[in-house]
Amino acid sequence: MCTNFRKMLSLALAVLLTAGSMSACASNEGQAGESSQASNSSSSSVENSNDASSDGNQDFTAEVSTYSITCPLFTNLPTIEGEELYEMLTEQTGVAWDATWISSSDYTTKFQTLLASRDLPDVLVSTNLLDTSLSQAIDEGCFRDLSGFLGDFSQYPNLVNNSTPNAFNYVKKSDGAIYGVPRSRAQLEMCIFMRKDWMDKYGYDVEDIKTVWDWKDCIVDIASKDPDGNGVNDTMGFAAHDYSLGSSYVVDMMCSAFGAYNRQTDEDGGLYYPQLTDGFMDYVEFAHELYEEGAISKEFAVLKNTDADEMFKNGLAVSFCRTGPYAWSYENNLKQNMGIEDAEIIALPYLKGTDDNTTAVQTTGVYGAYHLNAQLDDYDIQKLLNFYEKTCNEEWHTYAFYGLEGRDYEVDDTGWKVATDYGITNEGNFKSLQQIVTTIANDDMKLISTSGTKEFNDKIIASALTYLEPEANIKINPFRAVDSASWGKVWPLYQNTFETNTANTIAGLMSMDDYRKYVTQLREQDDMKACWQEFAESDKVLFG
Repeated sequence: MCTNFRKMLSLALAVLLTAGSMSACASNEGQAGESSQASNSSSSSVENSNDASSDGNQDFTAEVSTYSITCPLFTNLPTIEGEELYEMLTEQTGVAWDATWISSSDYTTKFQTLLASRDLPDVLVSTNLLDTSLSQAIDEGCFRDLSGFLGDFSQYPNLVNNSTPNAFNYVKKSDGAIYGVPRSRAQLEMCIFMRKDWMDKYGYDVEDIKTVWDWKDCIVDIASKDPDGNGVNDTMGFAAHDYSLGSSYVVDMMCSAFGAYNRQTDEDGGLYYPQLTDGFMDYVEFAHELYEEGAISKEFAVLKNTDADEMFKNGLAVSFCRTGPYAWSYENNLKQNMGIEDAEIIALPYLKGTDDNTTAVQTTGVYGAYHLNAQLDDYDIQKLLNFYEKTCNEEWHTYAFYGLEGRDYEVDDTGWKVATDYGITNEGNFKSLQQIVTTIANDDMKLISTSGTKEFNDKIIASALTYLEPEANIKINPFRAVDSASWGKVWPLYQNTFETNTANTIAGLMSMDDYRKYVTQLREQDDMKACWQEFAESDKVLFG
């Protein structure tokens, strides 16, 4: 089944960052070891059944099974072999992992290429449940429907009680089929970072920045004054990248600020996709102002997140937007590696946008899912579900964020977990667990740097908690969950043109009037209007 061509393709996909090898579609090739033999005798009779849930008496730790997994990498390349936590994981669950790690900055592209190849690992991690290639793969039967195995969840109390509330709604199809184990994440995470030392240098206080326009004026002014004092006009106001200035980071906050998440509908009650709303067009006009006033790089559309990250980390931008934990690494790098002793990174409180909209935004608390290969037999499915049930608890959540107490961190008198020197260098090994185990629901883990001091983290958390103030009118992007059966086929026909026109409008190569006409005409097409109706129905089911 696994041809030489497929093996070569798998290696090509993993060339960026890999650990282990990616094997094709799992247990039929025998890479799951003894588990395949066990499944033939114990559970083949219930394969593809609607009532295949485990009776809870199976001892899945009796023999170790190895499964392949492809997942994103947000840290240094981990070393699984010999890592105590991974050894504990195997001992407690009977599961070992043959992992292929792909850099988070390239994960979407590699993920889509992998799906197109149909040469899939046993477990594939998604980071976007609405990825059109994922929807197509699900429709074509690449992944197992887990609903019959999970049943009423009576055998999986941790997955029900410790996951983000209603997490399984986000991996469920309208017919009730469940195509993945949801990955719980914190619901507060996005922050607009600023170089406070530069704000102080030019007389700006946080209290002066109340609106997105205040923010724009501040970063434009600071960038124009050669804040690093090198005599070269090389400082950007904002470290922008991607066709819309920042993929899911700043765009998420600005969509909220300009009303793109306010559920705009057409005359028939169909729900527009956020990037085709009036609010998003207003944001594009604002982004054009940033471009015209010199706040962003002229090459923003071809830059990647890694490029923007390096720009801010190395002192070449006044502001950047990313999840909270990065603040400490940015400040630390500026001080230790760039020699800027007074460097200080802060997160801004929520900013006001149009009408009563603000930059306050939260996630669904579900960051993709673990999708189980359709070629796995029932024993393997049950063993993997048992793995996710056994790791969906506070113990493994703590391991995945902090490591081992006494090795990676110590607890101080205030109860704060302080990273040890070893823990700082070992961070990639234990934080990689976040992509393997089912972490639990939480409010602030995507705001905290485990390497940072309590004082520093409290500062970042305090700014983000302003999002929860009543005046902040916090929003969630409903399209992290809302879906349409047609969208995966319709949107690819227009996506490239839309992204090009958006980038060109920001850069002034297309007028705002022409852009608004283009978007208005696009959303009036019959194929689009059918999607709007499906989105509206999905939204009603998920959010009421």
